[in-house]
Amino acid sequence: MKQCDSVSFGYEHDAILFNLQKFSDIELINIDHHDDVLGGSYVNDVGYNPAAYNSEGALIKEYYDLCENGRVNESNWVGWLVNQKKLKSYTWIGNQNSNKSKNFFIERIIQQYVNLEKENYNFENYRFDHIHVCLSPQYIPKN
Repeated sequence: MKQCDSVSFGYEHDAILFNLQKFSDIELINIDHHDDVLGGSYVNDVGYNPAAYNSEGALIKEYYDLCENGRVNESNWVGWLVNQKKLKSYTWIGNQNSNKSKNFFIERIIQQYVNLEKENYNFENYRFDHIHVCLSPQYIPKN
């Protein structure tokens, strides 16, 4: 953050979209437990179980709804950037226990997609054009 002139802070994940309006060809690096491409909005439509949650049908339905109806939220804001053709590449840095079972679908809608765990990523001397820090208090344990 010391070397970046553009830093924003938000309460929810999708607040970043306000700051990204002016950018295109975005090379996004997202450090998060979740991929933020699709959140599983249609779990109940296909039955709640791990296989159904990540089924192609549920993901297609959610992506269609996002693209056609603009139902963007904190769990699918990256998918919205894809639909708006603002994203050049996407690197998701997650945890060992992050749900990676949607990667097969994400790879189809984002051509330059990389998923790594935080232990396997090195920023070296990367110079960011913009940094967004999200509070996400609902995901932080009270104790």
